[in-house]
Amino acid sequence: VAHLSPRGLTRAFTTATGITPLAYQRRLRLERARALLTDTDLTVETVAARCGFRDARQLRRLVTESFGIPPSRLRTQLRPAS
Repeated sequence: VAHLSPRGLTRAFTTATGITPLAYQRRLRLERARALLTDTDLTVETVAARCGFRDARQLRRLVTESFGIPPSRLRTQLRPAS
């Protein structure tokens, strides 16, 4: 559709956004996971499955790397007070 090879599309995407398609996909998944963790009572396992992560362990590792805190603390710190 774009008349580009996979490599050409990756280069064009990276030039336009500053990040690779894989990094962009991971960012979107982590943003969705953060929203589910703070807006729902879903388990970390369920959030991982809904966001396309291999398992809860992978989600925990990436959330901690990206946000500096594990999912359980992310949930309590970002959840609005009721």
